[in-house]
Amino acid sequence: MEVLIYDGSFEGFLSTVYECYYKKYYPLEILRREPAIRNFIYSYQKIATSEQKSQKVYDAIKIKLGSDFLKKCYMAHLAEIQTENVKIYEFIRMGFSQGRIITEDLTHPIVMTVEDLRKKVTREQHRLLGLTRFSILDDETLFSVIEPKYDVLSLIAPHFSERLLTERWVIYDKKRKTAVFGQDENWIRKEITDDPEVVFHSQEEEYRKLWRAFHRSLAIEERRNPKLQKQLMPKYYWKYLTEKSSPPEDGENTALQ
Repeated sequence: MEVLIYDGSFEGFLSTVYECYYKKYYPLEILRREPAIRNFIYSYQKIATSEQKSQKVYDAIKIKLGSDFLKKCYMAHLAEIQTENVKIYEFIRMGFSQGRIITEDLTHPIVMTVEDLRKKVTREQHRLLGLTRFSILDDETLFSVIEPKYDVLSLIAPHFSERLLTERWVIYDKKRKTAVFGQDENWIRKEITDDPEVVFHSQEEEYRKLWRAFHRSLAIEERRNPKLQKQLMPKYYWKYLTEKSSPPEDGENTALQ
């Protein structure tokens, strides 16, 4: 029984799918990283990411199963749940053998798992479109820090690229040490080794105070419903919300905490 290990990227995953087909692997697991302890019963294989191989699988899925099927696989992979990678692979195998109609069989455990992963990623994507808060740096770059459960950074970047047409902006995913840099309707994603050192604009705290005051002014005391608020805006995301944070002490850097 094989356990396959790849680099964690979607291209690496598609390269793994290619190897499974052409080398007749029937993987027990497909891992994003080397396990801390190897089980001597299993055969471990490291799969190198190949742009050519991944593109072949990408094109085959898109042509034979359609763009929606491919997007579903991509979104499920962004959930980064290591134990479910092999189910995404099985979902692709089912698609090639039975056709895209399998996506309608939501009673099948493999289809159900992939659909559930897609929903989780999509839900967080939409939440962060409304819950991402920017601060202004001394060079007037707009800077935001997020820590999403799933890897949605590349999904939300196009929205802000369209909204912030004339601005320089950065969204930093602290959990994954990656950031998106945007300007003039273009954006690029890069790996970051350490938390970036940022210097805020001299008026940044005044802007935050104004935002908190605006937020309080909109509240209707008689209609307060903390339980519903936590359902629509889970507490997990409050850490970087300006309206939910306390004013910092003098000299305190709150953006990267």
